[in-house]
Amino acid sequence: WKLSLFGLEDYNGKKLDVRLTFAGGFMPKRFTERTYLMVGILRSFLLVFTWVAVVVNIFTAGYPPTFWFAFYTSWTVLVCLAYVTASFLMTVQLIAPMNLTASIMYWAIVFKPSYLDFGAVFEHGVLCFLVLVDGLFLSNTPVRFRHIFFGIAINLCYVGWSIIHYFTGWGNPSNPNSNALYTVLDWSTPGTAVFWSLVVNFVVFPILFFLVWALSSRGGGFRFDASSRRYDEVASEGEDTEETRLQKDTEEPNV
Repeated sequence: WKLSLFGLEDYNGKKLDVRLTFAGGFMPKRFTERTYLMVGILRSFLLVFTWVAVVVNIFTAGYPPTFWFAFYTSWTVLVCLAYVTASFLMTVQLIAPMNLTASIMYWAIVFKPSYLDFGAVFEHGVLCFLVLVDGLFLSNTPVRFRHIFFGIAINLCYVGWSIIHYFTGWGNPSNPNSNALYTVLDWSTPGTAVFWSLVVNFVVFPILFFLVWALSSRGGGFRFDASSRRYDEVASEGEDTEETRLQKDTEEPNV
């Protein structure tokens, strides 16, 4: 909790090596210098595939393209597009648990056999898998516990948007019989909507965020000590931690 949200220093006192963390984090150190071309090719494929799939899905969803932006899954997809386009800081920490939440809630509550198509599978499964592989395995992006508040804030903003949408009567082209975006956010029954909002934001989302944190902090075996992360050995050795300073003090001879 005391670590900087955007700093390179890890909880063990070492500093992350930015280049090795975001390019070839899954490879042994002696092979890392040879992986940049492969990483570039894989990320280029992810970039093109994601943009093409999203654009195709927007225009083949069966309702006006502008309404695509009304859904929670679409919000998570937009964050994902920011990640695959420029690897913006914080996007993996946001998109991974958010898209996991959207995917699980979709298949558990929203899905109907008639909804099964490429767009549903891509946005509620394939995209999440690709981001997790790229952000936590192809790279080794650190996730801090405090990052959870950014995701919860966005989720609460979506709850607010669902209220505005419902009471303005804009309708739902995907479900003409209801003005709600989702059955669990149907504000004609506010008690049910509030209940699901609290469950998703403060139970489901934190559990999935913890899962993403655990994957980012993985080590050997079943340890979560972040030993798989790549550090700048020169910077880490050049700066004294509290432990090394105490060791030096004890080693200094008395004059």
